[in-house]
Amino acid sequence: MYEGVNISFVICIKYPKEDMYISAVFNSYVRYEDAPINLFLAAAHLYKDSWVLDLGCNIGAFTLGAAVLNHTDIAVDPILRNHGLLRNSLSLNFVDTKVYQILNAISDTYTPMKANNSHPSNPGATEMIETKVENGNNTDTIYSITFEDILDMVPVNTPIALKMDVQGYECKALKKFLSLKEKKHFIPYIFIELVFICQERYCPGYKTEFLKGLKESGYIPYVPFEVPYEYLEVNCPFNAFFVHKDAIFPPDILHKIDNKFVEFVKTAKF
Repeated sequence: MYEGVNISFVICIKYPKEDMYISAVFNSYVRYEDAPINLFLAAAHLYKDSWVLDLGCNIGAFTLGAAVLNHTDIAVDPILRNHGLLRNSLSLNFVDTKVYQILNAISDTYTPMKANNSHPSNPGATEMIETKVENGNNTDTIYSITFEDILDMVPVNTPIALKMDVQGYECKALKKFLSLKEKKHFIPYIFIELVFICQERYCPGYKTEFLKGLKESGYIPYVPFEVPYEYLEVNCPFNAFFVHKDAIFPPDILHKIDNKFVEFVKTAKF
């Protein structure tokens, strides 16, 4: 149950011992990441006709919430098992016609990749590693597509709420979009995991290019309270919510969401 948007849904999960960070939380508390999901869906639903892009959807909590709210959703993930669980969840909630499922990784090129997970109890931490396909051996190989490929699926003049959690490929995926002076699509909200890319291991130019691109594109950062970009240059929130300066965003929307922002504002300094 997500009180901020007054919805509930059935979700298929993995065995809790195999997934201690998402499925186990759902199994124990019947919910996961209350504050981020509530905030993202409440904002997205301010545009009743908006499409939701869930890039790095995992087992689909954001996607299911959006579909239950009657939004069309594009759910992208490179892990087949996640798509299988999500497909069953969509059917159980009778919203399977609202969601496009795409089995690909996201980057800035079309590249063969393989999944690598060094944390067996946390499949959500799986990273996609670029690889080579030799002698036709493409077992377990997943190809990346670009953010622009996904945008091309959305009807022109349709607002987009973007959630992105692609384990370090966020900078590459958004680089072209952020660099464009004239953007073909209006994305009023971007919810993004920063914990990988803020360390610059995965995102060279995080401060000088990525954050600069968001700022010059008109986005205001929230964690979940509004902060200046200088804050993001010296702090590394786990997630951040970027709101476009022209977006609908009532001042009281944050007060309508519950106060459980523990994971959302978890900060580390580097």
